[in-house]
Amino acid sequence: DIPRGFWWALATRTTLLLVPLGGAILLRRQVARQTHDLSASELRLNTILDSVEAYIYIKDPQLRYQYANRKVCELFGQPREQVLGQTDSSFFDEATVSNLRNNDLRVLQHGERVQLEEVNLSSDGQCENAYLSVKLPLRRPDGSIYALCGISTDITEHKRNLEQIHQLAFFDSLTGLPN
Repeated sequence: DIPRGFWWALATRTTLLLVPLGGAILLRRQVARQTHDLSASELRLNTILDSVEAYIYIKDPQLRYQYANRKVCELFGQPREQVLGQTDSSFFDEATVSNLRNNDLRVLQHGERVQLEEVNLSSDGQCENAYLSVKLPLRRPDGSIYALCGISTDITEHKRNLEQIHQLAFFDSLTGLPN
């Protein structure tokens, strides 16, 4: 005959083992649900950013691309996986890289919001485009800067049109001489 105290002790130990196990299972379900919700939210955000007709990117303090939307990948002619981790030197000529670096460092080192026109020449020298770029710092809760977000709009065609209007307004179209 087993004493009654043994059964009570066994029941108490079993309960003490099952409560943390139940808590762990509950936590695992909550983590799985939150992970699913986060993935769904990230997918929605990527869908929105990929549908925008602007070049949207994030660079880390070493100026490596951490995010690039569809337009950036099309500009570089590479899939996102091959763009991420790269720097501008993989895609642009030296003068463009130097200019972009200076503008990016203003954001990353000084926390400035930069809005300016940038003219970029591809690394092969074949393609030159003008962009209106806005770059802003991304900050941690403590205020430190961990990256920059850039949004650039191609204004190449607009600039060509302005030059053509200027040419037509101030120069004779047949002779090219000033009016």
